[in-house]
Amino acid sequence: MQPLRKTRILEWADASVAPSVCRAIALAGRIAADFGASVMHGGEGMAAFYRSAPAYLAIGKSASAGMAVDTDAVLVGQGAENAAAVSPARAVVTVSLKPAGEEPSPASAFTIMASAGVLDVIGDPERAPLRLPGAQLDLSAGLSAYTALAGLLVGGGGKASVSLLDVAIWLNWKNIVMAHVNGTAPSRKGRGAEWQTLRCKDGWVALVYREGDWAAVKKLIGDPAMDAPELEDRGMRRRNAKWIADRAEKAFSTMTRSDIAAFSRANRIPLGPVQLPQELFDEPQYRERGFFAETESGPMPRLPVLWNGAAFQPGGRSA
Repeated sequence: MQPLRKTRILEWADASVAPSVCRAIALAGRIAADFGASVMHGGEGMAAFYRSAPAYLAIGKSASAGMAVDTDAVLVGQGAENAAAVSPARAVVTVSLKPAGEEPSPASAFTIMASAGVLDVIGDPERAPLRLPGAQLDLSAGLSAYTALAGLLVGGGGKASVSLLDVAIWLNWKNIVMAHVNGTAPSRKGRGAEWQTLRCKDGWVALVYREGDWAAVKKLIGDPAMDAPELEDRGMRRRNAKWIADRAEKAFSTMTRSDIAAFSRANRIPLGPVQLPQELFDEPQYRERGFFAETESGPMPRLPVLWNGAAFQPGGRSA
């Protein structure tokens, strides 16, 4: 099913639009293309972006001769709104780094995430903030832009704005709530965090467990010091998280990821190995569920949803 089969959409960004904004626009357009829309892109910004962008973002799209084409909707980067004004589109979604009205200043997705507090919850406080893998904020903004676009099309048209800063704040919503409740926002604790990613014999493993899993965790680590009565209290374990992590990592140094995964399955602990993407292709559960599909670019994950009983095929448009 292609609910946007007769819909024409234009992506537009001039040379001043940030690559992160172009990426968000491109993802929103790609989702629309998968739903059957005829998607075009134009402007120097989008042209430059597509010259080096991942191929999947361009699938199902074509280049436009200009803004004044007959379209139903426009996805436009902030700063190019004047160009969008010449389009007859009934729905216009403007994407920007910062909300409309904010003082213009140099920014990037990385500094936006810092401004929203996202980087403050990742990594070790003794080290510089860690850059998240992939373009997570850009793509999250793309999902928001598509949601806004779909709402406008269903509602008969109009305008909407999506900023990466607003999206980053929403992604970090739990910290906003905690700051409101406790008066201070949670911050990265590094080795002092209750849940850790620790080294093992052949890689890394995530030490994640629930309150009722402590007895099994102690058995896995096998250190008599873990039997201290005070550690039966979660509050004490959290205050001694670094001490526990040090002993767990020492024990894991003699265990492989498979050893630890087998123990966690047998004891029903949500603790597991860190795997490389290529290792996931042969994961039995993923194979059973057909999670990956072959595309021209190699194996790609499917969306974990069905549309009228059929899965969306990655790397192409829905049937």
